[in-house]
Parts: sequence; structure tokens; C-alpha cells
Amino acid sequence: MPIAGAVGISPGYVIFDAAPGLDETVTFYALTPGAQGDTLVSIGLKETTNPLAQYVTFQEERLLTVPLGGNAGFTVHVKLPDPLP
Repeated sequence: MPIAGAVGISPGYVIFDAAPGLDETVTFYALTPGAQGDTLVSIGLKETTNPLAQYVTFQEERLLTVPLGGNAGFTVHVKLPDPLP
């Protein structure tokens, strides 16, 4: 499979008000403009010291196949505890 020169993620960001018991799911889409064929894309969370990061999970595998001219969706689930730390 070809290596992508760039990977786009849409939407670019999502804003939530951090509230106790928050339970939200968001679908994002990866695309590889200019790729010459199907492309493998690895997704993951940035390392952080934010104590709420542990409540963010992926609902799919972290390796996506983005088809030529298309996109691949992945879902992120945010479930905050009640009360917040």
C-alpha cells in the first residue's frame, strides 16, 4: 500500500462542556488526498497529563484502510465519571 503524504481528519475538532456523567460519541473521517491507492492510517490519542484523557476511547481498531478517493470512519467515545476527578 502507498504511503500518504498527508492525512485529513474531519471534523477538525469537537467541543464538549465537561460535565459529570457526560456520555458522547463522535464519528470522525480520515481521508488521504493525493494518495495513489488504498492507504493504511494509524490513529491514536496524543499523550497528555490531562486526567480526563483516560475517559476517551476508540470504538474501532486503530489501523484504518482509507480507500482510494474515499474516506474511513472511526468513532470516539467520551464517558466522564460522576463526579469529575
